[in-house]
Amino acid sequence: MFCSVYFYFNTINAVLSRRIKCMADNHDEPNGQTAVASYVASISNDLAAMSRRTGLDTLGYLLEMVRLEAESLTRHNGPNGRRS
Repeated sequence: MFCSVYFYFNTINAVLSRRIKCMADNHDEPNGQTAVASYVASISNDLAAMSRRTGLDTLGYLLEMVRLEAESLTRHNGPNGRRS
């Protein structure tokens, strides 16, 4: 069981790392920071729920804090990706 969960999380981590790097490296996109923050908010929400469902309450709490910070950054960035 542990090996399959470990493999699953490593796979998710690799995919997320590539996707976030692509978003951050896209210099032509004016709202790159907002896109990354929004994506991090979404995925950390899913991971927090998964953590709490399996009894990992502290991890769930930390991921919830990540979600709140990412949402705050998304709200405070203007439509062009710069702080308004």
